Parts: sequence; structure tokens; C-alpha cells
Amino acid sequence: MQMYQKITRIVPMLLLFAFIISCGEDEEVAREDQLVGDWSLESQEVQNVTANAQGLSLKLDDVPQVRESLDSIEIFPENATLTFEEDKTYAVVAPSVSGNALQGTWTLSEDGETLTITGLDQAAQFLGTNTLSFTIQSFTESSLSLLASVPDIAIPDGIDIPNIPNLGSVTLSGDYELSLKK
Repeated sequence: MQMYQKITRIVPMLLLFAFIISCGEDEEVAREDQLVGDWSLESQEVQNVTANAQGLSLKLDDVPQVRESLDSIEIFPENATLTFEEDKTYAVVAPSVSGNALQGTWTLSEDGETLTITGLDQAAQFLGTNTLSFTIQSFTESSLSLLASVPDIAIPDGIDIPNIPNLGSVTLSGDYELSLKK
């Protein structure tokens, strides 16, 4: 009789545990499935940019001439469409670019909160990397908002950046926000 009581207490806990585990896996698969398809670029913005040079730190977003230069930075071409495939590849097409402007791979973190994409040749020219990890700000069936924080981009002495005086060796950091619609 005691064995029967122990079993009747353990079985519901095991079922609850199995249910919790299966729900977490379904959510991750659903998010990956939700990402697959064509997404139109709604906006992209470089923000919260700070320059560090010679022990000084300057928030560049507050300087009007610099803000103008920051607004002109486009990692993805204007009017681009990003197509995420089930095989974890993506391609970007845009009317202004013949063929695929960019292509590479994508991965979604286990917790479904970080999207990492590779093959960003235009980003590599500016950021020194062709991979960006985006924190998912919001994600629905029809909209996706992503944020990549980019620390410590070293700009060597002698490189001219429009509207920024040459202060010698400069380190930049900032955020890149991307909004997409399905």
C-alpha cells in the first residue's frame, strides 16, 4: 500500500516535468519556424555611438554633423528583403543591387533570444567582423526588432571619418538596430 501511495505521488510530478520540458522545446522550434521566410527591411539605425580617444569619451549621437554621417551607415541595402531558409542560410536582395547583396548563415540561440548572422561583408568593412549577434527586442509573426551592441571598433590613426576630427587612434562603440516586417 505504501508503494502505491509513493507511485501516485511521483507520477504526477514526472508528467508535469515532461510537460514543462516539451513546452520549452516547442517554443524554440516555433521561433525558428517563425523566422523562416521573407522579411522586408523597415529601418536600420546606428545609435548610442561613443568615441574614446586620448582618454576622452564623446557621445557622437549628440553632434549634428556626426549624426548625419551615422544616419548614412547602412549594413543592408535600402529596400532590402532578407530571406531566412530552413537550412539556416539567408540571402539579402535589394532593387539597388543585382543578385544577392549578402548571403550567409543564421543561428538562433537555445533560449531563442539571440540571432547570429554571418556573411556581412559590408559590416566587415566598417566593424571589422562579418558576424553580428542580435538581441531579439521583439518578435511576432509579422515583425522582428533586433539590436546588436558593437564594442571597441578600433579606428587607426590617419583614417578619416567624415565630420569627425582626427584625434589619433580612436575606439568606437555603439548599437545597430534593425527592424523587419514579414
